[in-house]
Amino acid sequence: MTTSDIGDLAARLRRLEDHEEIRRLKHIYQDGVDSPWNTERTMDVAGFVARVFTDDVVFIAPVDADATMTRVDGAAALTEFLTAHHSRSAFSIHFVANELVEIDGDEASGQWSVLVPGRDPDGSSWYAARYVETYRRTGRGWRISRSEQFVALSTPAAPWRIMPPRGSL
Repeated sequence: MTTSDIGDLAARLRRLEDHEEIRRLKHIYQDGVDSPWNTERTMDVAGFVARVFTDDVVFIAPVDADATMTRVDGAAALTEFLTAHHSRSAFSIHFVANELVEIDGDEASGQWSVLVPGRDPDGSSWYAARYVETYRRTGRGWRISRSEQFVALSTPAAPWRIMPPRGSL
């Protein structure tokens, strides 16, 4: 193997590791925004935001069954927004798939399809959307610097029946 081949191999390995870290970051995000519907866990929202987002994050997301969008700027405001989300959400679970991630040095872009059933005091809903995001490598690892959802459908549903919590098998 030549020095050039080793350099190319190292660069390819770095891209694969970066891609996997961004995938894991997205899954940590999805788990963190899901309401704790089937567990006794309490959410450290500020710690979660620090683990997943840059300090200057821009976050654009739907806030109701009509897909009314809101924009949140900065980690402190996002902590407040997600704290409110957890206080009013009886149930939500995000299913993401079809990721397309492009890495360019310490910056990356990506998109993900998402399906989200949810329930809050106003009733139940189901929506499908696409996340379009940018990521930045920081001294703490990859973080989401911008996340915007483009809602494709949002439909109210009859109230979901939420199953009682249970222990693992």
